[in-house]
Amino acid sequence: MKGEKGEAYDFNRAVQYGSDTCQPCGALETKLGAWVKEQEGIEYSYVSVELEPAKAAQQGVFTVPAIVVYMDGKEITRRAGYFSLDELLAQVEDIKTRIEG
Repeated sequence: MKGEKGEAYDFNRAVQYGSDTCQPCGALETKLGAWVKEQEGIEYSYVSVELEPAKAAQQGVFTVPAIVVYMDGKEITRRAGYFSLDELLAQVEDIKTRIEG
């Protein structure tokens, strides 16, 4: 993909922050994992806020579930608490289309 100035873009990372005691986190992990498998060039990682609280805090994550999507190391969108994963993924696809377009 190319940006306005010709730089290459890559939707390269989706990070989910969750907890073993958070039931929605497990459901989101399954759906997000399936979406990532359909994408080309994107990595997925799960951060347990119980095991890595400092990492979550450094990223400004104080509630779960939370999903942060990065492109070329820059955050392009984030959702936390109660949200629609489908809406988040639609937003990512929209951004991707605008960049490619």
